[in-house]
Amino acid sequence: MKHQLLVITGKDRPGIIHAATRILYRAGANLEDIRMSILEGQFAMMLIAAMTPAKRRGVLGALCRLAKSWKLTVFDCGLPGHLRLSQPRSNLNTYLVRVIGRDKTGIVYHVSRLLARRKLNIQSLESRLIGSGKSRIYTMLLEFCAPKHFKLQPLHGAMLRLGKKLKVEIHISSAATQLL
Repeated sequence: MKHQLLVITGKDRPGIIHAATRILYRAGANLEDIRMSILEGQFAMMLIAAMTPAKRRGVLGALCRLAKSWKLTVFDCGLPGHLRLSQPRSNLNTYLVRVIGRDKTGIVYHVSRLLARRKLNIQSLESRLIGSGKSRIYTMLLEFCAPKHFKLQPLHGAMLRLGKKLKVEIHISSAATQLL
């Protein structure tokens, strides 16, 4: 099996995921990782699918026909070799960062800079504006991984200081505690 990174974008409408995944399913492709979102009315989906090299050409042809008829864009990137995480997941803990407050420029930049300086890898990030006018609130949920020996307390303190500077609330917690 060969891994393919596929990106599908375009104006949102019902049925895009169904139509794209039907093509992959019929080819026997296994969806190993998928992210999808709607941003300002625009659909965006990234996925990694494992498929035989023999099926790849047919899948790409069918996705291109879908893209043309639905006015979508499809990007295809082959992934060399077998996908491997830089560290086994068993050596990592997952943490969640939640931000809420008045919208302002730079929130994602400052939070991601704080994590990058500690060499912590962001796995997922979602943000949005809720409400309108003066009652408009910015929210962000970010997930990052850290080695088992990682000490959360220094980062927690830095996040609290950053929240005060940005005038937003920042909460950080272990994802494991969120499951309980």
